[in-house]
Amino acid sequence: MIIIDYNDQEMLQKLEDILYDAFCVWSILGAGQAIYVLDRAISLFPESALVYCIKGDVLEQEGRHDEALSMYDKALEFNTTMSEAYFGKAIVLDKLGKHQEVLDAIDHAIIADPQNTRAHSVKGAMLYGFHRYEDALDSCNRALDIDPKCVAANFLKGLISEELNQKDDALTAYHNALSAKGADEADWLPEVCKLMGIDPITKTRDLKRFPSD
Repeated sequence: MIIIDYNDQEMLQKLEDILYDAFCVWSILGAGQAIYVLDRAISLFPESALVYCIKGDVLEQEGRHDEALSMYDKALEFNTTMSEAYFGKAIVLDKLGKHQEVLDAIDHAIIADPQNTRAHSVKGAMLYGFHRYEDALDSCNRALDIDPKCVAANFLKGLISEELNQKDDALTAYHNALSAKGADEADWLPEVCKLMGIDPITKTRDLKRFPSD
């Protein structure tokens, strides 16, 4: 067992190397071998929230939902403000049909970091999936108050506005999503689409009918 000293660059590099190995093994040899590597990391760094969270991600992809939840909870024992662990929990709980617990997990992420644009966007996506359009719109607007150029929030606001028959607002939101498109925010689109149960590729193509200039 190694106690993590976050000022020790050599130690942090060792942890980073193990996690890199885990990702490589996961992509080439599959989850079973990746979990073996991550268990080794846990034995060396048992207080690393990141390791538990990544193991939760691997287990979630394998459909081992109860085990994934256990790993996310373990991560949160060591880092109560770790948004990735809350997001992981939300995705698993959604698959298990525990809708209120999904929202609770996202709310914890927001409480931990009220300025987390992504958390507000994901909450909006969840509420959209539950057909709670007014509440979803409120979450989107909170995200946009923090970052008016957030692609995910603008994209989602367009979808919600369509459901509320607010066509002009939908057009403006889609236009803003395309105009503000950036690498980091664009990476959120597939996640938001997944949570809403829609095809991100198809929807992106639909958006292209709106000019971005």
